[in-house]
Amino acid sequence: MNKTLKNDLTAIHELLENTFHQSIDFLNNLDSMSTCCQLTQQQQNSLPQLNLPEQGLAD
Repeated sequence: MNKTLKNDLTAIHELLENTFHQSIDFLNNLDSMSTCCQLTQQQQNSLPQLNLPEQGLAD
């Protein structure tokens, strides 16, 4: 068996426990996470300008 996989199998309980705690931490802090990255003014100015409509399409 591959050495790395064998080590993972030996430590599977610890790996799963760490994954569980990281997942719970992520979900508990989801409300405070940014939904997008913060761009500098220079980065914002370099983006293409999109002429989006004020309202969406009506069905």
